[in-house]
Amino acid sequence: MLKLSTYPIIITSPENITYTEPLSGYFPGTYGFEDEPDGDRGTSIKFITGMSASSYCIIYPNYSNHTKILEFQSTGDSQYAFHYLSSQTAGIVEFYVNFDEINEDHTIGLYESMDPSDGAIQLSWRNNGYLSYYDGTWNDIEPYTLNNWYHVKIEFNISNDWHLWIDNNKKDISGFSYYGSPSYIQYYWIEGSSTADIKLDAIGYSWDPYYSIGNNLNEGLLLNYTTEIDLDWKAYSLNNQQNVTIPGTTIINFPDDGVNSIKIFGKDSLGNNYSSDIKYFSIDFHAPTSMISYTPYRDPNIVIKSTIFTLTANDGLGSGVSLIRYKINDSSWINYTGVFNLSAYNYGDYRIFYQAIDEVNHIENEKSLIVTLISETSETTISGYNIVLLIALFASILVYLQKKKFKI
Repeated sequence: MLKLSTYPIIITSPENITYTEPLSGYFPGTYGFEDEPDGDRGTSIKFITGMSASSYCIIYPNYSNHTKILEFQSTGDSQYAFHYLSSQTAGIVEFYVNFDEINEDHTIGLYESMDPSDGAIQLSWRNNGYLSYYDGTWNDIEPYTLNNWYHVKIEFNISNDWHLWIDNNKKDISGFSYYGSPSYIQYYWIEGSSTADIKLDAIGYSWDPYYSIGNNLNEGLLLNYTTEIDLDWKAYSLNNQQNVTIPGTTIINFPDDGVNSIKIFGKDSLGNNYSSDIKYFSIDFHAPTSMISYTPYRDPNIVIKSTIFTLTANDGLGSGVSLIRYKINDSSWINYTGVFNLSAYNYGDYRIFYQAIDEVNHIENEKSLIVTLISETSETTISGYNIVLLIALFASILVYLQKKKFKI
């Protein structure tokens, strides 16, 4: 029986507000660690399947603009932790990684077994200051720096080679070689030398049906809820779309501008169904778009003092346009309250700047238009020449030609 009267699932995020920018530090991932308690350690962390006895893993609430991260710290050479994957022969893995130092070796690998020589993709941010890969020998790729979040994407197919992107920039030309000859990939491996410190966030897999590659490139919307019921299954529905299963607290991609709704469903071990109330929230991330219109005088960018300029703007499904403004050359901004012209200006060239602002103070980038203001009584010219003089010249040539024609 669906228990709609008490709403035993309470959505705490998103809130019933207008979001004007992404939630800072929250990045979607198969494992984003948002549902892990702060200070959770070792294999109590869902992502950590196993680890060497003396290595160190802990969940921190935030680090350098990332919220909820996993820190691995080695306490001696070749200390490690790993996450067990289902066996994959092809796929994409992407994640964020950060290092406290550049004088240690920090290794992230995709291994067939716990022994990389059985077959592996092995990346290491090494103590020589370079990101390198190992295929039997170390191959330097590029330098790295400490305290910087790197977005790493690895695409592999064990029947061919593997490819690497750092911060969305491809690092190989025709593919890198494996260490050994893997038949499949089933370990996500973390390893460090001495006191190496590795921080991870937003780890995503292409074979996760609830994650799409590229989702973690942008910050997302925290989906959080409370309930006193032990739920075996949870899912959310965004804007009445198909239910999406969730593991707990999760990050979802922000929907488009406008009013949105979300609802959470759950089921306990006895098969009882539960749901939350519908939570409404608004998104307004984008500035409005403005345009200028006028009827040119004779040529597209030629105007006269009576030429009327009209400004309009549209904010789509956002909060609405609160102001349109313009300025002429280096003047101060003028709030647009109706049509305007250049009747107060001397003849010459002018640049008209304009932009719109919405109700949540998103300001459109300046746009501009260059026009030439002329007098209506100005003599028409062609390429800088007076047309009256040209007509007189042509007439003289015609008379001359006529005289030449009838000369005996």
